[in-house]
Amino acid sequence: MRHSSRHKALVFLAVRDGQKATLAGEIEAPIHSQFGVQQGGVRGYVQFHVDLGLSREAARSAGFGICAIDNVSELHIASLEEFAQAASLTDAQAVLADEELFVDRPNSVMFTSDEIIRL
Repeated sequence: MRHSSRHKALVFLAVRDGQKATLAGEIEAPIHSQFGVQQGGVRGYVQFHVDLGLSREAARSAGFGICAIDNVSELHIASLEEFAQAASLTDAQAVLADEELFVDRPNSVMFTSDEIIRL
């Protein structure tokens, strides 16, 4: 049995009121929409856009609560160290300035996890 580990950084992003169309179309946010694919240290990138109405209905029928997020970004990274080193080489200020245009930071969440693979 082969055993390996990799990490994920998950971002549950809430968008400021009035900016949801911007993120959905990603026309007004060209810097941010390319971050996951262009950032060094990222081995894979997946982005999910949440259908809040359908999510509420599904959560209600399953007996769960729901948080109002607009998108989930999943970054696959080999190690936190590699990602941090690559991020330090990126124009982080441009990415942060772009996020300030639409991200509702107090209602957004980011966490990392280990993904253990056993084959």
